[in-house]
Amino acid sequence: MLLWLQDFWEHFTHHLATIFLMLFSWFCNVVRVGSLILCLHDVVDWTLEGAKLNRYMNKTFLCDILFAMFTVGWFITRLIIYPY
Repeated sequence: MLLWLQDFWEHFTHHLATIFLMLFSWFCNVVRVGSLILCLHDVVDWTLEGAKLNRYMNKTFLCDILFAMFTVGWFITRLIIYPY
């Protein structure tokens, strides 16, 4: 059903890596740090998914707005907050 998406395998690999990292943090008993990183990285993912959905529906203006929000949020969360 979802194989028609152009980035299906990249998305699938991303989810496998996420599951592996969650299990690894649990086995190493660093669940609090792993949960913090997971929440910090997932806070802006909805904007990227929304931009992709609007791109599929040919709503380019809303797609551009959501992608700009994703870019700014990604920069703030992963390049400013996370290293801090």
